[in-house]
Amino acid sequence: MSKAGIQIAINPYKRTIGDMNRESIIRFQIMIHCYLHSISLAPAKLECLTLLGMKGECDLTAFCKSMVEKQISTSIESSRNMIDTIQKDGLLVKHGGYWKKVSLHPDMHIQTTGNIWVDIDMLYREPATVIHDTKKSN
Repeated sequence: MSKAGIQIAINPYKRTIGDMNRESIIRFQIMIHCYLHSISLAPAKLECLTLLGMKGECDLTAFCKSMVEKQISTSIESSRNMIDTIQKDGLLVKHGGYWKKVSLHPDMHIQTTGNIWVDIDMLYREPATVIHDTKKSN
C-alpha cells in the first residue's frame, strides 16, 4: 500500500469468530458502536439495549415490564429512568404520543433481523518518520 509514493508496511491480523447467536451479535454491534463513539455503557444499560434490539420497536410500558422480568432493573420506574439516561446518550429513541414507543436509535445502524454479517476493517498507521539531512548544502 502506498500513499504519495511512501510505502506503508501493514501487519494484517484477521480473526474469524464464526457463528454467534442473535443476542450476542446484537450486543457486539452495540458495544462496538459505543467504543467507537467513546460512550461509556454500564452492563445494565448494555443489557437494556440488547433486549430492545431483540424485541425491536415496542411499547414503552411493555418494554419496562420486560426489563423487570429479565432482572435488568428492579422496577418499572427504574426502567424508565434507565431508558431516559440511555436516550440522553443518543442510543435509543422514544416516539409517539400518549402510548410511547421505544427503539434503538437508527443512527447506530444496528442490524437486528435476518442474517447478520458484521465485517469490520480497522487500520492504525504509524506516524511517518522524517529523516532530516544534517549536512548543509553549499
